[in-house]
Amino acid sequence: MKLCVTYRGSPVRHRRAGRTLVSLGTGPGAVVTPGGWLPAVWGRYESMGEVDVLVDGDLAVRPMGEGDFATMAGWLSDPRVLSWFGGRDRPMSLLDITAKYTPRLAGTVPIHCLIAEYHGMPVGYLQFYRWRDFASDAAVLRLSTLDNPYGVDLFVGRPELWGAGLGTRMLRLTLDHLFGTLGARRVALSAMSHNYRAQRAYQKAGFRRVRLVPDAEVHEGIARDEWLMVADRNSYAAPDRPQT
Repeated sequence: MKLCVTYRGSPVRHRRAGRTLVSLGTGPGAVVTPGGWLPAVWGRYESMGEVDVLVDGDLAVRPMGEGDFATMAGWLSDPRVLSWFGGRDRPMSLLDITAKYTPRLAGTVPIHCLIAEYHGMPVGYLQFYRWRDFASDAAVLRLSTLDNPYGVDLFVGRPELWGAGLGTRMLRLTLDHLFGTLGARRVALSAMSHNYRAQRAYQKAGFRRVRLVPDAEVHEGIARDEWLMVADRNSYAAPDRPQT
């Protein structure tokens, strides 16, 4: 496994990016970019092929570590965040976060957990996975898994930054990785039908609405309709092509 830092716009892969403070393995450590601000904590991501820090100017997406659990507990106990992600009837304590995410970091649950940082401060969470590993969920959305599509879920955990475009940028960085590094053909996600802000962010990142799925998710005790949204590698604007 090697350290891989990918800069959006002109992807560059380095064994050393700026000053590297991490052993090239699975142990804890940090990488400081040439700008000097980007901390990173590494988990086990063998199936990603490489450990990646995805960088777009002042925004970075990196693997989640146990040191992020307290931050996650703060986000997922905030009613403003829960109103769109998880539900206000399901706040999560630090113990809940530890129980849920430790198996993912250990690789026993096939979900890759990432943290977004803006100017060096954690601002959001993103995860990706293969839909074939969650076939029952794919079936609810009537999503074919024959071409091994990937799935993505995310939230910006700081409501004061909602509307600043961070969700779109987080998604673009992740799509660059899924399409460019992992060779994904399709990436699919879902959005509650009344979450217009999320739908706009996903569309700006390259997703299109495919179908409205009735009663796709129970959120705060109510069956909610969701839009299935898909991004395709063939139509995605790669970082070395002009963005429109």
